[in-house]
Amino acid sequence: MTGKYNDSNSDSSNLDSKPMPGHHISNQHLNTTPSTLAKDSQITDQGTSQVNITSAPIHTQTNAKLASNTMSHGKPTPEQLETLRMASAFAYRIWEAKPNAVQAFLRSYPLATPLSEQQIKDLIRDYTLDEDCQVADDATVMRGLRHLRNFLQLRWIWQDALQLISLEQLTWELTKFADYCLIFAKDYVYQNLIKRYGEPIFYTGKNKPKVDDMAIIAMGKMGAQELNLSSDIDLIFVHQGQGDTDGDKVNGTKSIDNKKFFTKWGQGIIELLDKHTQDGFVFRIDMRLRPSGQAGMMVVSAHAFELYQLQKAWAWEHQALVRARAICGDHRVMTKFDRIRHTVLCLPRDKDSVRIEVSTMRHKMQDHLGSDKHTKQKGLFHLKQDAGGLVDIEFIAQFAVLAYAYEYPALATWSDNVRIFEVLGNSGLVDNDICHKLTQAYLRIRAMTHRLALAENPILVDEAEWYTLRSFVDEQWYHLIGQRPDHI
Repeated sequence: MTGKYNDSNSDSSNLDSKPMPGHHISNQHLNTTPSTLAKDSQITDQGTSQVNITSAPIHTQTNAKLASNTMSHGKPTPEQLETLRMASAFAYRIWEAKPNAVQAFLRSYPLATPLSEQQIKDLIRDYTLDEDCQVADDATVMRGLRHLRNFLQLRWIWQDALQLISLEQLTWELTKFADYCLIFAKDYVYQNLIKRYGEPIFYTGKNKPKVDDMAIIAMGKMGAQELNLSSDIDLIFVHQGQGDTDGDKVNGTKSIDNKKFFTKWGQGIIELLDKHTQDGFVFRIDMRLRPSGQAGMMVVSAHAFELYQLQKAWAWEHQALVRARAICGDHRVMTKFDRIRHTVLCLPRDKDSVRIEVSTMRHKMQDHLGSDKHTKQKGLFHLKQDAGGLVDIEFIAQFAVLAYAYEYPALATWSDNVRIFEVLGNSGLVDNDICHKLTQAYLRIRAMTHRLALAENPILVDEAEWYTLRSFVDEQWYHLIGQRPDHI
């Protein structure tokens, strides 16, 4: 197949453009703290290393030739079109289907300029309006969000191919787009539901009625703000407590149990963003990390979530909680979730037991997803799943949190690996230089897996070329966690 990135889940022939007058959406309790990211990082076989840590994503410094050749008025040069065609069959199909719409989009949002958080919010608002500038019906909203997603995917792929965007900036923009899509979907579905059932009511400890709300919790790559262009988003939905909606048949609404209301709310959000239509999807949503997995409730109360985490959760579920991040919802629900997360991660744990649990889970993953004997004999290294790869680094960070957050609670503050290693180094538990190099190794592997994914290649590389990095990560695994189960 020609091209580096392909998305067979969308039909580019249905793309259309929308006007972009700059409407705003409300800022609803969004956690906007950007992940601390490295602008550039490298570990070489000579052992030299350099990293520049910053608190916000940095737009890549493009070379003068690329910058000067950036398309004017949204019109690409033949060379730039060929770059897009070679980079992605999916993106090139969008261009071929609607060149005028793409050019109009790129005139408003040039490739050489990074998107701001406000621009991302405005785009979502603009693409969900009808011709009267009112929030549109379901079909129009679903179509608009999918069109916007396709235009942004094309823009990110083209920027990456032209070296006009850093991986950190692309990841930041993609994560913000996902955050605000969820915020929009949450409010949109809610407004439709209360017209039928009224608002969900629960009673406080003082028996006072309060309107209930739902918090959306991001897990995995979404929670760690490390999405790539092909990532699913892992979510958990949490609400306050039991009760019923205040629907009144006299007013044309129907009272239902809060459990049913929140289930309909969660299902509506998933359908709005995940459902595959002729225009594709916005994000694939995975709910399997919720309490009890696929057997569990779609939406869980904060109290039930806390009891589950304290009494029933497996060790791997506490590992997953390290990467959890509350995106939106009533501040009471979000605050309660943050407290539960911090409490669970800071529980006193026997360090040797944590080592065994983390190592056993890692071995199961590697045995199931890592390279087979034939691949290893060919001298290939799976960047993500093999020993010394990406997952090892993630597990080292998660081990550090579970083993030491009781004594060093700052370790439970962040959901991303870079800042966990920064806190770990500052704590004195692990030498700063070691944490620095683990961060470099992590970012280098992420950058390579990103390039290979765009090229639709498996994330297998020449083992010899990655020997130094892999050996370093493996050495830190043995130092911090110990022997792997297959060596015991």
